[in-house]
This record gives sequence, C-alpha cells and structure tokens, in this order.
Amino acid sequence: MKRSTRGLLLIALLVSLGFNLFFVGGYLRTRAILKKIGSPEGRVQLIARRLDLTPEQEETVTGLVVELREKQAGLKAGHREAIDRFWAEIVTDSPDFELIREDLARTAESDREARALEVRYLREILQALTPAQREEAVKIIRGKDIFAD
Repeated sequence: MKRSTRGLLLIALLVSLGFNLFFVGGYLRTRAILKKIGSPEGRVQLIARRLDLTPEQEETVTGLVVELREKQAGLKAGHREAIDRFWAEIVTDSPDFELIREDLARTAESDREARALEVRYLREILQALTPAQREEAVKIIRGKDIFAD
C-alpha cells in the first residue's frame, strides 16, 4: 500500500511539474512577443515572420517604417506647439476663441497630413509584398489573427 501511494504521489508531482514548466514557457514566450510589439522594428520582425518575408522584403519594409516614423515625428512637433497654445489659451480668464479656432484648424490639418502620409507609406509597404502576403498583411493590420502561427 505504501509503495502504490508513493508511486501515485510521484506521478502527481511529475504531472504538476510538467504543467508548471508548460505555463512558465508560455509566460516567457508571451513576454518576449509583447516586448517585440513595443517597438516598430519588433513589430516588423513579428509581421515579417508571419508573412514569411524574404530578407530583401524585410529590409525594404523596415526602411519604410523607419522613414515613416521620422516624418511623423516632424509632424508631431508642429502639432504639439498648436496643442500647447490651445491649452495655454483655454485656461486664461478670457480665452481668445479665434486663436483657439486657428490652433484647432492647424491641428486638424496636421492630422490630415499624418493620415495621408501613413496611407502613402502603407501603399509602398504593401507594394513590396506578393499578393498573398498583402492579403495576410491586411488581416494582421486590421487586427485579425496577429498571434496565429
């Protein structure tokens, strides 16, 4: 009786250890994926693997993403000034609503420029892909099946 109880306990311990190793592995994999998602380059690497990009395609896509981020940073700097002026003006005792409207118009124009820039770069990125890769990329971009293997 003691021997079979000891055997059952050993089996339960091994099963428990197996489950724990499985969950720790899943946690570490998820953490690595989330870390990659935190940077544009990491997101490109994940998508490149998912789309099975060639090294040339990955280099092209990475270059375009870096260019886009640099141009967006320039647009954002101008946008930031208008937003700061808006907040500085709105908290005064007698805000100048004409100045506020001008800042809001600048901000809206900056947003339109940013969207147009993103669309232009998205088109260039998609042109670097095969038709099948484009379809899969659109699914990923639209938020479907990004983690599926």
